[in-house]
Amino acid sequence: MQALANLAIADDNKALICERCLDLAVDVLTKRSTEPQLELYTCKLLAQLALHQDKLPLVQQRREALAAVFERLETQGQVDGTRRAAAVGRFQLAGTTISKQEQDSLKASMQQGHIMLS
Repeated sequence: MQALANLAIADDNKALICERCLDLAVDVLTKRSTEPQLELYTCKLLAQLALHQDKLPLVQQRREALAAVFERLETQGQVDGTRRAAAVGRFQLAGTTISKQEQDSLKASMQQGHIMLS
C-alpha cells in the first residue's frame, strides 16, 4: 500500500490505480483490525484519489463508502498520520474548501518520510 500511495501522488497514475486497486483499498479500511501502517498508507492512497475525484468516476461512485471510512478514521485512526489523511479525504469528498495554508500543511504532513531514489 505504501508503494501505491506514493505512486498515486502523480496525477498520471491515479486513474490506473483507481481502476485496479480502489475496491481493495476500501475493503482493507472497512475491516476494523487493520495494522496501523497498513491503515495509514491505505488512507493516504484513498486521500490522494479523493483529491481528483472529479476525474475519477470510480471514486464518485463509491463516495458514500469512502466518506464513511474517512469519517471513522478521522476520529479513530490508530496513528496521527491516518487521522490527518482521513481529514484530507473527507474534505475533498465533501467539496468543503479549506484555506491554502491548511491544504499545504495537510499535504506536507502526508508526504513526511518520502524518499526519492534516482
